[in-house]
Amino acid sequence: MQARAIQRDIGIPATKVRQVIDLIRGKPVEEALAILQYSPRRASEIIEKTLRSAILDMTGFIQSAYHGKEM
Repeated sequence: MQARAIQRDIGIPATKVRQVIDLIRGKPVEEALAILQYSPRRASEIIEKTLRSAILDMTGFIQSAYHGKEM
């Protein structure tokens, strides 16, 4: 399943953010979070917060979709 989150006006050039995004693109969530946690780049902290937000949004969506239904 795919989720999408957008972070605006972070004060870091898009090219530097894109370099960090390219490190985690296509990776499983756990691996992406580990990479971001140990990355020395400033953008990785903001991307990690955005990724965690997308994860929480997706889990909330899944729970509301199956609310009251047998899985």
